[in-house]
Amino acid sequence: MNGERSADRQRVSCAALCRINDADGRYLLGLNKNRLAQGREIYMPLGGALEYHAPDLLARFDATPEAPDSQDLRLFMAQTRIPAFRDWFLTRQERETSPLRELVEELVDEFAVLPALLPGDIAARYLRTYEGEATSGRSVSYGAWTHYLHEVFDISFVNPAVLDALLTVPPASGLRWVSEADIVRGASDDGTAVDGRALVETE
Repeated sequence: MNGERSADRQRVSCAALCRINDADGRYLLGLNKNRLAQGREIYMPLGGALEYHAPDLLARFDATPEAPDSQDLRLFMAQTRIPAFRDWFLTRQERETSPLRELVEELVDEFAVLPALLPGDIAARYLRTYEGEATSGRSVSYGAWTHYLHEVFDISFVNPAVLDALLTVPPASGLRWVSEADIVRGASDDGTAVDGRALVETE
């Protein structure tokens, strides 16, 4: 690690995760392209990093961005600053509070299963914030101990054509419907790894 990522500076990652269910209670997960590039096939919740809007946020928490030219809330900061940062995050101010941007990037641009996704096509209801710590699996910060703050959103479909398209996605799309049992087990019936704990855990 470089000087900004020394032992006393911990990684913090904040994301919006989408809980998308079908009528049978299955969950829609996507093949994580970053992990796939590392040779690891794993399906994870749709969504992604939340962006901050406050221009002084980095200075406020003496934080260093994981990606210098990004507004993503993937930051390095002193461990002693994390409690105050967490308090700020939970106010849900000065930052994104919707998963729509990331859903468009994934479903329209990355997986290309929808021609478009408009704000009126879905309703996103904030459920809870999932919090935990683990080592990062992202290539740019692989192995960095990370404090996770993930907002979980329940996604419903105002436009039924969007759900119809998702219900019929082919395996080659990179999307997959999995059961809650698959998520608890950490693998689908064919042994492919899945990680959707944040979608099903309530504590």
